Amino acid sequence: MHQDGHSPNYDFVIDTAVGLAGTGQGARKILDFGCGRGTLIGIGLKRAPAADFYGADTFDGIYANWREKLPEALRGRIGRIEEGRIPFPDGTFDVVVSNQVFEHIREPARSVAEIVRVLKPGGAFLALFPTADAWFEGHVGIYFAHLLRAPELQRRYLHLLRSMGFGYYKGKRGIAEWAAHMSGVLQNSCFYHRKRDVDRWWREAFGGPPASLAVDYMRYRLQVHPRLRPLAALCEFPPARPLVSFACHKRAGRVMLVRKPA
Repeated sequence: MHQDGHSPNYDFVIDTAVGLAGTGQGARKILDFGCGRGTLIGIGLKRAPAADFYGADTFDGIYANWREKLPEALRGRIGRIEEGRIPFPDGTFDVVVSNQVFEHIREPARSVAEIVRVLKPGGAFLALFPTADAWFEGHVGIYFAHLLRAPELQRRYLHLLRSMGFGYYKGKRGIAEWAAHMSGVLQNSCFYHRKRDVDRWWREAFGGPPASLAVDYMRYRLQVHPRLRPLAALCEFPPARPLVSFACHKRAGRVMLVRKPA
């Protein structure tokens, strides 16, 4: 976590997106697909003033007053996805980013097709999210929790690990309440897709499979970590790169880049 309170994950997405957008006449337009309350957009506008950040989200559960939940300065930049449609015209954006979103979409194919629609020819799509082969479950902060699909077994596992001190977002919930709540989140809001299905959806939409930026992501994250910075050198050592990618896929998830045909 940075001193200003946000994760370096945001900085990686923003810096990579700005680099992908390149330079040209006018501000380069970047869309955050699944933007939530616009955190990445706000950081991006401050961090990269030459880029023009926008967002879109379904705002599930807060339809009636979703705009009021946004920072006032961002309300004109963020639209609601309705019936699967991103609220921007065809060919609007130089880059679309999606940070930890697709594990919450039950059927991603339509969303990927919409992203293709709003991208300019030659535009880039950067997506970060865990697939079914990930080991770490980042929503609850416990390894392998998402692999236990039987609700009662999953709840018991979460209860045990939480009683040992593990887990995220503990708040004021007791152990049993936390375990039940987090199991509900995993059962109802998280859909871990197989990597081969992801590759197929991306290929059908873009005409080719996504490339992995796992090594780039790990290099970035290690370089900004005070204690782990020396390990960033592994990313420059070709024999170590498969291990670096493996660690990324199991702990952080996939980091994928694909471009719309020009």
